[in-house]
Amino acid sequence: MVVNRGFSFSNIVGMYAIKPDRTTSKDCITAIYPGNLKRIYSQNSYEEGSIAYEFAALNTNDTEKMIEFCAHYGLLKSNRLTRNTTNNYIYFKEYKSVFSEVVPDYTPDSYPLKDFIHEIKTMKCLLGIKNGIDTESSCEILLNLLPLLLCYSDTPIKTSETARFNVLFNMYATRYYDPKFLPSMHDYNECFKGALTDIIEQLSAAINADKEEWFYTREFSEDLYNDAYQCTWQNYLYILEELLTVTEISTTEDYEQILFTNNLTDELLSKTNLSYEQIKQAGLCCISDFFNSYTANITPELRYENNILQYDWKISSLLEAMYMELMVSFSPNSQTKRCANPTCNSFFEVAKGNSRKIYCSQRCALLMAKRKQRERMKK
Repeated sequence: MVVNRGFSFSNIVGMYAIKPDRTTSKDCITAIYPGNLKRIYSQNSYEEGSIAYEFAALNTNDTEKMIEFCAHYGLLKSNRLTRNTTNNYIYFKEYKSVFSEVVPDYTPDSYPLKDFIHEIKTMKCLLGIKNGIDTESSCEILLNLLPLLLCYSDTPIKTSETARFNVLFNMYATRYYDPKFLPSMHDYNECFKGALTDIIEQLSAAINADKEEWFYTREFSEDLYNDAYQCTWQNYLYILEELLTVTEISTTEDYEQILFTNNLTDELLSKTNLSYEQIKQAGLCCISDFFNSYTANITPELRYENNILQYDWKISSLLEAMYMELMVSFSPNSQTKRCANPTCNSFFEVAKGNSRKIYCSQRCALLMAKRKQRERMKK
């Protein structure tokens, strides 16, 4: 259980295994039995640990660790929690969260493995952007921003400017991948570069060209380009245009990682017209968009428990709770740091100005101390 200042949350927790979905055959993290309610976050006067940082530190190639995480905290979303929407708990004189245990469980709780991995990568990128802003590192911001703009998600959140940019880019990319449109395009990198070139040209035309002329040459429905007239998209577009003057941008075959022909360094960025302020603004917009989308369904909730009316926050999933945890922990007096252990690469929160704490845990500090000792002995 993690104690925090802002909210409480309980989740259905059981034993899990990776099984193919009956209808889609895609791998899912599936409950072996219905599971029981477990308090995950408790509202109190101090903080202890972080489930969100633990989640973001998961190795996306290690399914055993993912299963272990779920065994401790439950799935990112539980069917029984989301179906517990009545006031029946009052008539049974029970806590509302506890009443989730008796909500009919017609199908086992499950969560697509691919989506689980995608959520790890998304949170890792968002924390990387926050770290870049806190340390004033343009490279750190860009390395974590670009995957959120250009890497594909099966279930994009379309309620923000950043997510809609990702959706439009992937519409261009899908057109290149579809042999009905371009049968000669087989190389995934050529498809990616073609999509990147096209979206830049189309958005530049939408912003700068004659409106009527652009209307008849656009690729997709006009309403998909509405955000092009706002600051966020125009800044994203400018950043991509400037980066392409000093490096090619490509992707991996699974379309999950952004690559550069020239390593992204401060020296390379100095050859562009990009300023730190422009990059920082893009990072802030991206973080705001994602956090606001993930917490949009969290609302104040009045409950009747222990014979009194009391309030809390209505949180329906572990994923929402983790983003709520991060929002509560972010403050002007704290900063996000990346662990100095090169084999760990996890993030952690410290007070601003605390330059002494460079490792996320005592384990990493001891590992690095032993590593440095062995290096000294070799000399």
